[in-house]
Order: sequence, then C-alpha cells, then structure tokens
Amino acid sequence: MSRQAGIRDIAEAAGVGVSTVHRALHNKPNISPSTQQTILKVAEELGYRPHAAAQRLRRRENRLVGIAAQSLSIPTMSPLHAFKYHAAIQELECRGYTPQPWSSARDSEWLVRLSNWALSERIGGLLLLEGYSSLPSELKAVSDAGIPIIGLGGGGQFPGVDVDRQRAFYDLTRHLLELGHRNFAYVGRMSESSPRMAGIRHALQEETEKTRLQWSRAGTKKTTSFEMGAQSVPEFLEWQNRPTAVICSSDHVAMAFMNGLASVDIRIPEDVAVVGFDGLVEAEYYRPPLTTVTQPVEKMARRAVELLLEHMAGQCENEPPVYEEFPGRLVIRESCGYRQA
Repeated sequence: MSRQAGIRDIAEAAGVGVSTVHRALHNKPNISPSTQQTILKVAEELGYRPHAAAQRLRRRENRLVGIAAQSLSIPTMSPLHAFKYHAAIQELECRGYTPQPWSSARDSEWLVRLSNWALSERIGGLLLLEGYSSLPSELKAVSDAGIPIIGLGGGGQFPGVDVDRQRAFYDLTRHLLELGHRNFAYVGRMSESSPRMAGIRHALQEETEKTRLQWSRAGTKKTTSFEMGAQSVPEFLEWQNRPTAVICSSDHVAMAFMNGLASVDIRIPEDVAVVGFDGLVEAEYYRPPLTTVTQPVEKMARRAVELLLEHMAGQCENEPPVYEEFPGRLVIRESCGYRQA
C-alpha cells in the first residue's frame, strides 16, 4: 500500500513552507488567495486527506501545553516569574492538562529555539511568560501552524494577560504627591513610551504645583534588577537638586537602591522616600518595609490559562485577540514616609 500524502509532501510540491500549507488547509489569515488556491489544488492532486483522529488530537484532545520563559533556573529566575510559573502549572494540572516547561539561555536567539521546539513537540498551546506588546516575529510560524500563544505578563496585539502598569505607577506617584513630594526620580529600565512612564507623567500633570522628574541612566540591557538599583546610587548622590522621592521599576531595584543609600548614611524615609513595584513577599520584611503595588498573579495565571484553552478548543478563531489587564493593589508601608505624614 502506498503512503498517503502528508503536509510536507504538499509543501514540497507547491514550493512553499509547511506553515503556509497549514494556513491554506485550515483557512487561516495571512495567505494570498492565489497561494491558497495553488496549495489546495496540489493537495487534491496528491490525494491528501486530513487524518480525523490526528485533527482531533491537535485541536480539542491535545492536552500538552508548553510554558516558556527565558530562564526557569533558580539562580536567574525572578521570584515573580516563579510565582507565575507555578500558578500556571497548578491551574493547568487542575484542569487535566500536562504542562511542558521550556527555557533557554538569555540571548538573541532564544525565540528562534523556542519556535523550533514548539513546532517539533506537537504541543496544543503555548503560554509565554515574557512581556511583549506584540507577537514576536520569531513565533509567527508557531501561530501560523495553528498553535495558539497566550502571553502571561505581556500582550496587546496578541492575546495575553498582564497587570495594569500604567495605573500602578499612577497610584504610586499620586500617593507620593499626597505626601507632599514634588521632586521625583525614576530608577530602573524603562522607555519614554512605556506604561510605567505614562502613569507617572499622568499623575504629575494633574498636579497644579510645579514638579520635577529625573531619570537614572545607570545600567544596561544585561544589568540585573539588583545591579540596576545599586548602580543608581552614585548618580543619585551627584544630583544637585536631589529628589525627595524615588520611584523604582521593581521591588528588587528598590531594595538594592535602599541598601546602597543606607551604606552612605542616607535615611529612608526621613531623607528620601522610596517605592517599588511587584509586591514580592520579601518587600514586607525589608527595613524599612517597602511601599509597593502587588500583582494578582493567581488571577492572571487563571485567566491566561482560560484564554489559552479557549483558543486550543477553537472557540476564538473568528474573534479579535483578547488582551486583559488586571489592577494591582497599592500597599503602603514605611519606606514612603506615611507615618510622618
């Protein structure tokens, strides 16, 4: 008995890629009508017939879900990533699905390796524990192959779930303004157009009195959060008009920054107020306890898994991408000087 033609046979005969054949056979977007017609004609000539059992396995009965991050190792994985990772695994297992973790070294090719892995492992869906405002081009082949991708900690132009960072940094800045601060600094990695900066600037623009915002330029793309906070201290000390309140991009940045200030006898919050973001457990036990905005990790993980399973079941094929933001919660502690207020 001769072997039945498969998708790779069609791709070779039509002179296109496997992902393009997937798009044509499953009536996916991003393929020209002429190319789709050519592929369908070649498939008919080769006698291609979709395997019903395989189709069911790929769609509704595939219970293998990839969970990907740049690093899942204990020394390099941030506590927040670890919380998201374990919350997602627990949610998948409670629903009867099998999590398939994947991680890679932090370099420019990690998304390429992720794409190759996802296409070869026959996973039913992919949960991405990284922040991207749009689907990375390296993962387009995965999406085109019919494997849904949900971002846990990113999204916007592709389905995902994240915390409302703009609101979080608005709340932090608004609270510091209410405490009487008008001279601010930001410490941490961030672009001018980021939601964090939008939240800070929104709060400052509402203030009728004159305000000032300085931005630490310490660190590089490869600098860790702890290094970023520590390296910002010398710059802070050199500023002539020294800020009275510092907004940090994360709790780890804030803790390292506070530790550096303590080493040169600058008191917190008496000399400068410091706030962070993430809501890590250790923030409550730092000295002084750190004011921060917590992320609802369990709720975000639950919703991200729900979205992914809906896409895996084919319930969202004709709907626009869903991107949802959850509100964080401002937790006021001593580092901002609320007792003095």
